[in-house]
Amino acid sequence: DQGVDTVPAHRRPPYLVAWSNKRQEFEACELEIKEHTEAVNAVAYFPDGTRLASASDDGTIKIIDMVSGEVVLELQGHEGEVMSVAVCRYSKDGKDCVRLVSGGADETVRVWDAKTGKCEQVMRGHGKAVTCVAVAPDGKSVVSGSEDTTLRLWSLETGVAIGSPVTGHSGPVYSVAW
Repeated sequence: DQGVDTVPAHRRPPYLVAWSNKRQEFEACELEIKEHTEAVNAVAYFPDGTRLASASDDGTIKIIDMVSGEVVLELQGHEGEVMSVAVCRYSKDGKDCVRLVSGGADETVRVWDAKTGKCEQVMRGHGKAVTCVAVAPDGKSVVSGSEDTTLRLWSLETGVAIGSPVTGHSGPVYSVAW
């Protein structure tokens, strides 16, 4: 009954520290993950809670087993820092699958197969770094926010932008949610 439930991402040094919130004490660290070489910008749990995806300034996304702390898969493809990551479950040919969606300093949103690590789609349309991403509850679309002050909605089925960018922010967009 000591599952890891809370994982704060620290900007410096470049690692994750996990505590259990099942016990009402936070003095003892449950798990330290020191796999990135640069700052960790975002983390997202997998639906079953056994794995975690972390996005880093080192240009990688790492999928980490939350029991052993081992990296089970490393994703590379963004040019520069990976600013955000989200995990989504979807159904494909009747099978339950998991995807990752990431946003990076290279102004792209990328969709990854979480089992193989293959980049399935690259979505372009922002004019500056993509700082945040969130997947719709139905797993069919993603919203992204950017330093270009816009929000964009994307189809995860086609990789195409839905509608025009949402404008009106006076500064960068750092957080989105459904």
